[in-house]
Amino acid sequence: MVDNVLNNGYGEKERREEIRMKAATYQEQTGASMTFYAAVCEEFHSMQACYEGLSLEEAVEKYKEIREDPRLAYYGNAMGVEIHDESLEEYDGYAFPLVEGSVIEGGNLDYVKELAIHPLAREALERVREVFPEYRFVPPAEIKESIYPEHMTADKLARALLDLANEFDAYDFMDQVESPETALTEIKYNLLAGLGMQEYAFFLKDVKEESKELAPRAEVLRDRLREYTPELTDEIQPMVKIRLSQDLNIKEGSIDILEEGTKEVSSGKESESVMQVKPTKENTIDETSKKSIHARLQEKKNEIAKKPGKDNLQRGVELA
Repeated sequence: MVDNVLNNGYGEKERREEIRMKAATYQEQTGASMTFYAAVCEEFHSMQACYEGLSLEEAVEKYKEIREDPRLAYYGNAMGVEIHDESLEEYDGYAFPLVEGSVIEGGNLDYVKELAIHPLAREALERVREVFPEYRFVPPAEIKESIYPEHMTADKLARALLDLANEFDAYDFMDQVESPETALTEIKYNLLAGLGMQEYAFFLKDVKEESKELAPRAEVLRDRLREYTPELTDEIQPMVKIRLSQDLNIKEGSIDILEEGTKEVSSGKESESVMQVKPTKENTIDETSKKSIHARLQEKKNEIAKKPGKDNLQRGVELA
């Protein structure tokens, strides 16, 4: 789980301790410091009360007072950090929001590169997460990458979804999934067919809403699904099956969509296994027209042979 072990095997507690150590070392070497603020209106601090230069505990107390007054929610409440460091130039002492409403907006750091990599900004974000465990957390790019890296393959995405389902509700997982490997293959094929968001977005939404612990993972995984583009491999390639027919009921330009599953399809020279796409519309072509042209010509030949009369001899042309 994300609060115990990240996907790369590095412990979350160890990661936070490393951030604290780097922040302490940076403060000792540079003399930089940080304070916090709480504002009724984040967009215009002067419009309503704004409390600056506070300790974290003081800022949290003020912010909770603001949030308890329903009349003030309209203004867009926020709480954040002020980093006092001359090396930041224009961002020295800048009031940077980390909490907006009841959401910890860690992703705000991604908009300012200097703060995204600053040891004190990273430390401030971790401390804010600790004092507001009930708030939804939107991780910055650095944490997203440590949970689920960018450009994940279908196989890695499928495993991540299956693991998350197991951790979210282990008992339901055991009831619903008879074979994890079969489920993994099914998820992978759905992803390759471009059905990732369609099939799994609602599941990830449920995880975000029902599990504070797994919500960051679900949010990042949703982003990765949205970014994913099915990759083509030597094993799976797009194909269209073209079928010739003398049936006048078949419209010109119609295309057969292969049924779901995998079967051998002859290419004329050799047979190769292909992944097939589920049809989007009901096939309206009758069963007779599905037969190969050779089979239908043979049936016509047999039908002619059964007819009595001299014409049979005159029409005895080899059709096969």
